[in-house]
Amino acid sequence: MPSAPAQRATAVPNDLEAYWLPFTSNRAFKAAPRLIARAKDMHYYTPDGRAVLDGTAGMWCTNAGHNRDPIVAARITRFSWWNALSMAS
Repeated sequence: MPSAPAQRATAVPNDLEAYWLPFTSNRAFKAAPRLIARAKDMHYYTPDGRAVLDGTAGMWCTNAGHNRDPIVAARITRFSWWNALSMAS
């Protein structure tokens, strides 16, 4: 006897049902999620393009910003040997 066709799971963009957020009010967040699409320098950006100041620097961290060109260039220079090493094997 043939079986019923398998149901395909369809991905829903930004579906938060599978996530449990222990430090957030789950129902409130899932009803109106505050999402971040990208970060540059000292700002986060929402999916609609609004800039939000990243104010997390404090006693235990230094807010150097996000994706800053001088830091990216320094990382590329510093770790260029790593890329060469991984390509050699």
